[in-house]
Amino acid sequence: MAVPTGAQGPNITVVERTTSLRGDTVGLARPGDGTGRIFTIAQGGYVEIWTGSALLGSPFLDINTLVSTGGERGLLGLAFHPDYASNRYFFVYYTDLSGDSVIARYQVSVGDANDADEGTATPVLSFSQPAPNHNGGDLHFGDDGYLYISSGDGGGDWCGSQDNASLLGKILRIDVDTDDFPMDSDRNYGIPPTNPNAGTAGAAPEIWVMGLRNPWRFSFDRANGDLFIGDVGEGTWEEFDHLPVGSQSNANLGWPWFEGDSTFTTCSEPMGPFTSCDDSPFTCPVLELNQSVGACSAIGGYRYRGSGYPSLQGIYFFTDWCEGELHAGIESAGGWSSFDVGFIGGFGPTGFGEDDDGELYFVNGSGLYQVTGSYSGLFSDGFESGDTSAWSP
Repeated sequence: MAVPTGAQGPNITVVERTTSLRGDTVGLARPGDGTGRIFTIAQGGYVEIWTGSALLGSPFLDINTLVSTGGERGLLGLAFHPDYASNRYFFVYYTDLSGDSVIARYQVSVGDANDADEGTATPVLSFSQPAPNHNGGDLHFGDDGYLYISSGDGGGDWCGSQDNASLLGKILRIDVDTDDFPMDSDRNYGIPPTNPNAGTAGAAPEIWVMGLRNPWRFSFDRANGDLFIGDVGEGTWEEFDHLPVGSQSNANLGWPWFEGDSTFTTCSEPMGPFTSCDDSPFTCPVLELNQSVGACSAIGGYRYRGSGYPSLQGIYFFTDWCEGELHAGIESAGGWSSFDVGFIGGFGPTGFGEDDDGELYFVNGSGLYQVTGSYSGLFSDGFESGDTSAWSP
């Protein structure tokens, strides 16, 4: 059924596909094998399959006994290898029973495409967490074939996000098809030679982007490889970042020097002080939500690249876990503007994803919803595209 929305442009709607998911669903992923299936991620350690018309009765993956749950811990991310159709590899991000972050590889069972073989678990990368929160947890393969991993600052030392030796508060980038650590059975990956710290003594070579607080959800634009990140804020701003291809390597998004584009606190590195994000060496957010209007936890989305709703092409959809508004961001020669699609409050949205055709979905605790409709460039209440006065920043 179509979920009513408020001020929209003018016919963007959210269509309910199922509300029978496990109550702790936090994300979704596509296998890219042409089957049209959507795999949903449940925090308790389960992956379920939506076939496009029905939810299968048995989970695809059950690692509940390996996963610590509660709060921000649990099974948090899922990504399928670009060659999944032939090698049957997929990767998960979860917090283990000690609360540490684990990225592991699995294979689907031989002869049953809807059942993972839990016995094929292979550790890829793990790192300790100083606290139960700010784990990040998203996984995506880029067009380059490398696996990208979002890591929060760990809820401990904020300035760890600015520490080149720490994996916390970063987007990591690794090569899962090679092994640069053959003597370490717990590290089964390689370092892409174009990573900014590759070969640099004392620096973590896995780092791709730094200066993040808790990048809970990020995405790649399937049309051009641009990177979009939703970074959860501290007490005032929720931020959404756009890193075009060519600007990603070693980009620094500024936390905790800045929360959004506002100054926050100073780290010990001799880099400032700065009074404006625009005058700093950091990459500033393109969109923000103020916690004064009810926002509390940025849920980064996707740029629409499907074919079913042509007028939505290029619109970046995003939301917030608490605020309950679906937002749309539009890039133009003058920069970014945004507008309210409408109220989806009560859903507690937790993550976005695409199907094989680029159609856009999001999940909440137990629901899977699709973004559909059209955009004419005119708000239903008369505001023109680019006029953000209809939007509460």
